[in-house]
Amino acid sequence: MIRCSKMGTARLVVRILAVAVLASLIGAALYQQSEISKLSRHNDELEASMQLASDQSENRRIYFEEEIANLNEACSLLNSSYFELLSARSEAASLLGAQVFFDKIVYSPATDVFWNHDVFVPVEVIVVDCEINADSVVARVSSSLHTKEMTLEKTTPGVFKGALSAVGLRLGESISETNKLNVRYGSMLTAEYDRAVQGITAKAIALFEYPPHVTASETEALDFEPWVLVDSEGVPLVDYGASLGTQYNPTIICDYALTNYRLYVATANFTFMRNFLIQANWLVMNSVQKGNFNVWEYRFDWPWGSYNATNPFVSALAQGEGLSVLTRAYILTGNETYLDVAEASMRSFSVEMDLGGVRYTDVDGIWYEEISDIGARSGKVLNGFLNALFGLYEYWYETGNGSAYSLFLEGVNTLSENIHRYDTGSWSYYDLLHHGAASLDYHKQHITQLRIMYQLTGIEIFSVYSDKFQSYIH
Repeated sequence: MIRCSKMGTARLVVRILAVAVLASLIGAALYQQSEISKLSRHNDELEASMQLASDQSENRRIYFEEEIANLNEACSLLNSSYFELLSARSEAASLLGAQVFFDKIVYSPATDVFWNHDVFVPVEVIVVDCEINADSVVARVSSSLHTKEMTLEKTTPGVFKGALSAVGLRLGESISETNKLNVRYGSMLTAEYDRAVQGITAKAIALFEYPPHVTASETEALDFEPWVLVDSEGVPLVDYGASLGTQYNPTIICDYALTNYRLYVATANFTFMRNFLIQANWLVMNSVQKGNFNVWEYRFDWPWGSYNATNPFVSALAQGEGLSVLTRAYILTGNETYLDVAEASMRSFSVEMDLGGVRYTDVDGIWYEEISDIGARSGKVLNGFLNALFGLYEYWYETGNGSAYSLFLEGVNTLSENIHRYDTGSWSYYDLLHHGAASLDYHKQHITQLRIMYQLTGIEIFSVYSDKFQSYIH
């Protein structure tokens, strides 16, 4: 009986344990089901949020596409109306009176890269005045440096033509080649014709453009990514998402300025010139003085890579592109404020990163850091370094500032001694901190930038690595 009782008790214990285990399993299953339901709801909410963000991005894309289409239409109308007027000048003269034209809206120096003293650009002026019975007339052609009178010969009744050559000079250079029209790169040309009898003056303008900068910043289109917005003044903003919000990015603003300059050159549409100057004015208003130098600050923590850059930080890329923008703005307007801010910004390249500048010095040389901050890590980003050098070169060329050229040469020497370190053996590195392979777009940028650097300096190693990086693309 005792044995039976013990066996019964054992069975009871087993049943109780089985029930407990079953209850535990049921509880775990219910808990898991509850968690799955929560995750499912969270996933639904996340998908809804992503869909909303996608819809917003699509709306922004559609908005910018419409804006681009409107701008393109305006450009087409402008160009077609100009050339229609030019081709019909004889017929229009009887209605419009005396007219003067340049044969082009924009004169582009025929140089491989940047500027060349040996290039003379032919400039033709056309006067239409059907009420003048003469074999020739006189017109004046002016630049920011020079004014020349030129005699235009009659080609058909009421139509007179004449040509001269323009030569581009930088800011620090004295006027030379007095038999040529001396022009500053980026400045306006003006043609004027006076009909002495009736006191009528006709005027035309054209642009003597900078040769292309040949970097991505000048070849980008206006069709921004969905995360790039524009504020009420026409200045780009970048939406970095919930963690950082909407921020001004000085490099994006410089890129937008240079893009508008390039579009103005391509179309002669003054809307683009106005947009260019809006960005230049933002750079002036937001230039922050740090002792004897100025910087443009990124007022957020840099979220990518382990550069350790925190709010605010600065960038040699923005400092270099800013030099290009402000120098061009001065040439277009004659406003010396642009040049003053450019000079103060140039001095940031002589100040070490740990003192608030964009310079980093180590045993390998002198680097200009795309991500620069007190206490930050040296990244040695290749495309940012190269664009910074181009900005220094452009500023030096236009102003003749010897300090800018010395800074340019310091960076060139460092890069020539270290360019091999950016070669993976089958691709190019983006930087020397993370040693991550560059994206295809950045890799192509490296190829172009190194080719330009060779053309500027004649240093063979830049041509070697431009060709080598090109060979990696199959």
